[in-house]
Amino acid sequence: MKRTKILMLGTDVTTMGGIASVIRDYIDTGLMSRLNITYVATHRDGSKMAKFVFFLRQVPKVFLKCFPADIVHIHTSHGWSYRRLVTILFGANLIGKKTILHVHGSEFDLYFDKAGKVEQAIIRYGLRTADRVIALSSDWETKLHTIEPQANIVVIRNGVDYTRYLQFTGREMHTPANVLFLGRLGDRKGIYDLLEAIAELDRSEIEFVLAGDGDVERVRAIVSERGWQRQVRIPGWVGPEDKMALLRAADLYVLPSYHEGLPISVLEAMAAGLAVISTPVGGIPEAVIDGRNGYLVPPGNPRALAERIRDALMDRARWRAMSDASFLLAREDFDTSIVESHLKDLYESL
Repeated sequence: MKRTKILMLGTDVTTMGGIASVIRDYIDTGLMSRLNITYVATHRDGSKMAKFVFFLRQVPKVFLKCFPADIVHIHTSHGWSYRRLVTILFGANLIGKKTILHVHGSEFDLYFDKAGKVEQAIIRYGLRTADRVIALSSDWETKLHTIEPQANIVVIRNGVDYTRYLQFTGREMHTPANVLFLGRLGDRKGIYDLLEAIAELDRSEIEFVLAGDGDVERVRAIVSERGWQRQVRIPGWVGPEDKMALLRAADLYVLPSYHEGLPISVLEAMAAGLAVISTPVGGIPEAVIDGRNGYLVPPGNPRALAERIRDALMDRARWRAMSDASFLLAREDFDTSIVESHLKDLYESL
C-alpha cells in the first residue's frame, strides 16, 4: 500500500522560538520518519533582507517537493510568517494538494484585528481554503473560528518528549530557591511584570534566571540599576544543552505572558518536574491547572505574581505535590506520542 507523503514547512530548526522547538521534537522523537514527512525550512534567523532572500531561495525547492507530496503541512505564525506562507498554501491548493495550516501565532487574533481590509480578506481566505487548520488549544479554536467561521479546525496541542526529563525526577528544592524564566525578554512575555514582582520578594532566599533573546540589554540595565546582579542572572538566549542545565537547576518556572499559543517552554518545564506560575491566556490553562501543578495569575499583576511565587516556594509539601503533578500531566496529556497519534489520524482523514 502506498504511503502518504507529507511535505512539512516551517522555520529552520536552529532558529529561536517555539515552532523550531516543535520541529526539533518531531525530528528527535522519530515522528518525522514514522509519518513519512519531508521537512523544508522556509525561514531562519537574520535581518529582514536575509530572511527574505532565504525564503526566495527555498521557494523552488518547496514547489519541486510539492508535486510528489500528497499533503502540504504548513507551520505558520502571524505577520510576515503568514504573509509568506499563505502564498505557498495557495500554490499547493492550485496544483491539487491537500493542505494543513498549523497556526502557532500567539497574537494571530491581534494581527487580524490590525490588518487592513484586503489583508483581512486574505487571512480569512487562507483559513477557509486550507483543508484543515490546526489550533493549539480550544481557546485558539474559538479565536480562529471568530476570524473565519468556515475554517475546518482541529485542535492538536503542542507536545514534549517527557522521557528526556526522567533524570530530573525526585528533585529537592535548592537553597536559595531558583526561579527560571525562558522566553523572549519583552512586554508580551511579561518580563517587566516579573521584575516588579522580584522587587517585592526576599532576594536572600530566592535567585532568578531570566534567559532568552529580545530586550536583553535593557533588562540587564534594570537589574544593574537595582543592584540585583547577585540574585538575578541574565544569560541571554541559550541552546538546547544549556536550557536543560537551567531546567535541572530550577525549582519553579514563571511565564507571566499577555498573549500565547501553547508555549513549549511551559511543557518543557512541566516535563522537568517544575511547578509553573503563568497567566490564563491562550492554551496555558489547558496545561497549568491552577492549584494543581502551579498557579495562574492575571497578566499585568506583579503583586499577585510575587504572592504566588512566595506561596509556591514557602510550602515545600505543596511545592513537591505541584512538581509531581507537572510531570504527570506532561507524561499523560502532552507527550509527543499523543501529538503523533493525532497527526496520523489527521493525515489519514485527508
